[in-house]
Amino acid sequence: MPTYNAANAKEFGDDANSSDSGVSEAGGGIYHHTEAAMQGGNVEIDELIIELRHKYITILKSLYWEHFEEGQCQASSVTVLIESADRALDHENVEL
Repeated sequence: MPTYNAANAKEFGDDANSSDSGVSEAGGGIYHHTEAAMQGGNVEIDELIIELRHKYITILKSLYWEHFEEGQCQASSVTVLIESADRALDHENVEL
């Protein structure tokens, strides 16, 4: 698996020194640079994918609650959705 680091950032379609946001679109996907990568350390692409998956599921959980608070989702439904997201977070290291 390719390794992301500051030296080969352009290979992944990114220039770590050109953006303060820490987020780039590389290869059609969005990758969040961990602090290690921004300091010149190596980060495996798998680690970035796991981090992205974690953030995505966490955002989904917040959207589920938001819909519940707005009355667009019943309590029983939001409970099932949140439990499903929690199970996904429990297994975020497992490849899809």
